Amino acid sequence: PNSSDLDELARRFHLHELQIEDCRHRPQPAKVDEYGSYMFAVLKHLVHKDQSPKFDDFDVFLGPNFLITVHEGDCAFLAKLCLRVQQNHVARLDRILYEITDLIVDDYLALLDDSAEDISKVESLVLERPEPRVLREIFRFKRRLIDLRRTASGMRDVMNAIIRREGGLTGDDLDPYFRDVYDHLVRAVDLIGTH
Repeated sequence: PNSSDLDELARRFHLHELQIEDCRHRPQPAKVDEYGSYMFAVLKHLVHKDQSPKFDDFDVFLGPNFLITVHEGDCAFLAKLCLRVQQNHVARLDRILYEITDLIVDDYLALLDDSAEDISKVESLVLERPEPRVLREIFRFKRRLIDLRRTASGMRDVMNAIIRREGGLTGDDLDPYFRDVYDHLVRAVDLIGTH
Protein backbone atom coordinates (compact mmCIF):
# COMPACT_ATOMS: atom_id res chain seq x y z
CA PRO A 1 0.00 0.00 0.00
CA ASN A 2 2.82 2.47 0.69
CA SER A 3 4.75 1.61 -2.46
CA SER A 4 5.44 4.25 -5.07
CA ASP A 5 4.25 1.60 -7.56
CA LEU A 6 0.70 2.25 -6.32
CA ASP A 7 1.10 5.94 -7.25
CA GLU A 8 2.28 4.91 -10.71
CA LEU A 9 -0.67 2.53 -11.15
CA ALA A 10 -3.07 5.23 -9.96
CA ARG A 11 -1.67 7.63 -12.54
CA ARG A 12 -1.65 5.10 -15.35
CA PHE A 13 -5.17 3.74 -14.75
CA HIS A 14 -6.77 6.97 -13.45
CA LEU A 15 -7.60 5.56 -10.01
CA HIS A 16 -9.29 8.01 -7.67
CA GLU A 17 -7.10 9.52 -4.96
CA LEU A 18 -9.62 8.74 -2.18
CA GLN A 19 -9.50 5.04 -3.05
CA ILE A 20 -5.70 5.12 -3.04
CA GLU A 21 -5.97 6.75 0.39
CA ASP A 22 -8.26 3.88 1.50
CA CYS A 23 -5.58 1.42 0.37
CA ARG A 24 -2.97 3.22 2.45
CA HIS A 25 -4.98 3.86 5.62
CA ARG A 26 -5.80 0.40 6.91
CA PRO A 27 -7.96 -1.18 8.12
CA GLN A 28 -11.01 -0.15 6.12
CA PRO A 29 -14.45 -1.72 6.33
CA ALA A 30 -15.38 -4.14 3.53
CA LYS A 31 -16.99 -2.19 0.71
CA VAL A 32 -17.40 -1.89 -3.03
CA ASP A 33 -17.57 1.32 -5.09
CA GLU A 34 -17.97 1.84 -8.79
CA TYR A 35 -16.08 4.86 -10.00
CA GLY A 36 -16.21 5.82 -13.64
CA SER A 37 -14.96 2.89 -15.66
CA TYR A 38 -13.77 0.67 -12.79
CA MET A 39 -14.83 -0.96 -9.55
CA PHE A 40 -12.95 -0.68 -6.26
CA ALA A 41 -13.48 -3.23 -3.48
CA VAL A 42 -12.02 -3.58 -0.02
CA LEU A 43 -12.19 -7.28 0.84
CA LYS A 44 -11.21 -8.82 4.17
CA HIS A 45 -9.00 -11.88 3.91
CA LEU A 46 -7.90 -14.09 6.75
CA VAL A 47 -4.28 -14.16 7.82
CA HIS A 48 -2.74 -16.16 10.64
CA LYS A 49 -0.39 -14.10 12.77
CA ASP A 50 1.07 -15.46 16.00
CA GLN A 51 -1.25 -18.48 15.98
CA SER A 52 -4.37 -16.33 15.94
CA PRO A 53 -6.48 -15.44 12.91
CA LYS A 54 -6.72 -11.78 11.90
CA PHE A 55 -8.41 -10.01 9.03
CA ASP A 56 -6.44 -7.87 6.63
CA ASP A 57 -7.51 -5.65 3.75
CA PHE A 58 -7.20 -7.06 0.26
CA ASP A 59 -8.02 -4.20 -2.10
CA VAL A 60 -9.07 -4.81 -5.69
CA PHE A 61 -9.42 -2.44 -8.61
CA LEU A 62 -11.29 -4.06 -11.51
CA GLY A 63 -11.47 -2.27 -14.84
CA PRO A 64 -12.39 -3.41 -18.33
CA ASN A 65 -8.76 -4.31 -19.07
CA PHE A 66 -7.04 -4.43 -15.68
CA LEU A 67 -7.22 -6.04 -12.26
CA ILE A 68 -4.99 -4.56 -9.57
CA THR A 69 -4.69 -5.97 -6.06
CA VAL A 70 -3.19 -4.13 -3.11
CA HIS A 71 -2.05 -5.96 0.00
CA GLU A 72 0.63 -5.70 2.66
CA GLY A 73 3.85 -7.69 2.46
CA ASP A 74 4.13 -11.23 1.19
CA CYS A 75 0.69 -12.64 0.66
CA ALA A 76 0.18 -16.42 0.82
CA PHE A 77 -3.41 -15.82 -0.26
CA LEU A 78 -2.24 -14.32 -3.57
CA ALA A 79 -0.09 -17.38 -4.28
CA LYS A 80 -3.10 -19.62 -3.64
CA LEU A 81 -5.21 -17.44 -5.94
CA CYS A 82 -2.66 -17.57 -8.76
CA LEU A 83 -2.51 -21.34 -8.53
CA ARG A 84 -6.31 -21.66 -8.67
CA VAL A 85 -6.55 -19.26 -11.63
CA GLN A 86 -3.93 -21.27 -13.53
CA GLN A 87 -5.51 -24.64 -12.69
CA ASN A 88 -8.97 -23.44 -13.79
CA HIS A 89 -7.58 -21.66 -16.89
CA VAL A 90 -9.34 -18.44 -15.91
CA ALA A 91 -8.87 -15.70 -18.49
CA ARG A 92 -11.59 -13.19 -17.60
CA LEU A 93 -10.80 -10.49 -15.05
CA ASP A 94 -14.31 -10.54 -13.54
CA ARG A 95 -13.96 -14.29 -13.08
CA ILE A 96 -10.69 -13.69 -11.19
CA LEU A 97 -12.63 -11.34 -8.88
CA TYR A 98 -15.06 -14.20 -8.24
CA GLU A 99 -12.14 -16.55 -7.49
CA ILE A 100 -10.76 -13.99 -5.01
CA THR A 101 -14.05 -13.70 -3.14
CA ASP A 102 -14.63 -17.45 -3.18
CA LEU A 103 -11.21 -18.20 -1.70
CA ILE A 104 -11.65 -15.55 0.98
CA VAL A 105 -15.02 -16.94 2.08
CA ASP A 106 -13.76 -20.55 1.96
CA ASP A 107 -11.17 -19.51 4.57
CA TYR A 108 -13.95 -18.08 6.77
CA LEU A 109 -15.81 -21.39 6.67
CA ALA A 110 -12.64 -23.36 7.44
CA LEU A 111 -12.04 -21.11 10.46
CA LEU A 112 -15.60 -21.72 11.62
CA ASP A 113 -15.16 -25.49 11.29
CA ASP A 114 -12.00 -25.31 13.41
CA SER A 115 -13.74 -23.05 15.92
CA ALA A 116 -16.64 -25.51 16.27
CA GLU A 117 -14.27 -28.24 17.41
CA ASP A 118 -12.45 -25.91 19.81
CA ILE A 119 -15.71 -24.58 21.26
CA SER A 120 -16.97 -28.10 21.84
CA LYS A 121 -13.80 -28.95 23.79
CA VAL A 122 -14.11 -25.79 25.90
CA GLU A 123 -17.78 -26.53 26.62
CA SER A 124 -16.82 -29.92 28.04
CA LEU A 125 -13.92 -28.46 29.97
CA VAL A 126 -15.95 -25.66 31.56
CA LEU A 127 -18.40 -28.18 32.98
CA GLU A 128 -15.59 -30.21 34.54
CA ARG A 129 -13.36 -27.35 35.70
CA PRO A 130 -14.83 -23.83 35.57
CA GLU A 131 -11.47 -22.18 36.20
CA PRO A 132 -10.36 -18.66 35.22
CA ARG A 133 -8.13 -20.09 32.47
CA VAL A 134 -11.15 -21.77 30.85
CA LEU A 135 -13.22 -18.60 31.17
CA ARG A 136 -10.43 -16.61 29.46
CA GLU A 137 -10.53 -19.13 26.63
CA ILE A 138 -14.30 -18.65 26.30
CA PHE A 139 -13.90 -14.88 26.07
CA ARG A 140 -11.13 -15.30 23.49
CA PHE A 141 -13.49 -17.37 21.32
CA LYS A 142 -16.26 -14.84 21.84
CA ARG A 143 -14.04 -11.95 20.67
CA ARG A 144 -12.92 -13.97 17.63
CA LEU A 145 -16.52 -14.78 16.70
CA ILE A 146 -17.63 -11.16 17.10
CA ASP A 147 -14.79 -10.06 14.82
CA LEU A 148 -15.65 -12.76 12.30
CA ARG A 149 -19.36 -11.82 12.37
CA ARG A 150 -18.54 -8.15 11.72
CA THR A 151 -16.22 -9.08 8.84
CA ALA A 152 -18.55 -11.69 7.28
CA SER A 153 -21.50 -9.30 7.46
CA GLY A 154 -19.51 -6.59 5.68
CA MET A 155 -18.39 -9.05 3.02
CA ARG A 156 -22.00 -10.22 2.61
CA ASP A 157 -22.96 -6.60 1.81
CA VAL A 158 -20.13 -6.40 -0.74
CA MET A 159 -21.32 -9.57 -2.49
CA ASN A 160 -24.90 -8.28 -2.50
CA ALA A 161 -23.75 -5.03 -4.13
CA ILE A 162 -21.79 -6.91 -6.81
CA ILE A 163 -24.76 -9.17 -7.59
CA ARG A 164 -27.18 -6.23 -7.87
CA ARG A 165 -25.08 -4.32 -10.42
CA GLU A 166 -26.71 -4.37 -13.83
CA GLY A 167 -24.43 -4.28 -16.85
CA GLY A 168 -21.40 -3.48 -14.72
CA LEU A 169 -17.87 -4.75 -14.83
CA THR A 170 -18.85 -8.24 -13.73
CA GLY A 171 -20.71 -10.23 -16.36
CA ASP A 172 -24.28 -11.22 -15.58
CA ASP A 173 -23.29 -14.83 -16.32
CA LEU A 174 -21.21 -14.72 -13.10
CA ASP A 175 -24.19 -13.76 -10.91
CA PRO A 176 -24.84 -17.40 -9.89
CA TYR A 177 -21.20 -17.70 -8.80
CA PHE A 178 -21.26 -14.51 -6.74
CA ARG A 179 -24.65 -15.59 -5.34
CA ASP A 180 -23.01 -18.83 -4.20
CA VAL A 181 -20.35 -16.83 -2.33
CA TYR A 182 -23.15 -14.69 -0.85
CA ASP A 183 -24.96 -17.86 0.31
CA HIS A 184 -21.76 -19.10 1.97
CA LEU A 185 -21.49 -15.78 3.82
CA VAL A 186 -25.10 -16.06 5.00
CA ARG A 187 -24.31 -19.56 6.23
CA ALA A 188 -21.16 -18.29 7.97
CA VAL A 189 -23.09 -15.54 9.79
CA ASP A 190 -25.71 -18.12 10.87
CA LEU A 191 -22.99 -20.48 12.14
CA ILE A 192 -21.38 -17.69 14.10
CA GLY A 193 -24.70 -17.02 15.81
CA THR A 194 -25.01 -20.70 16.66
CA HIS A 195 -21.49 -20.80 18.10
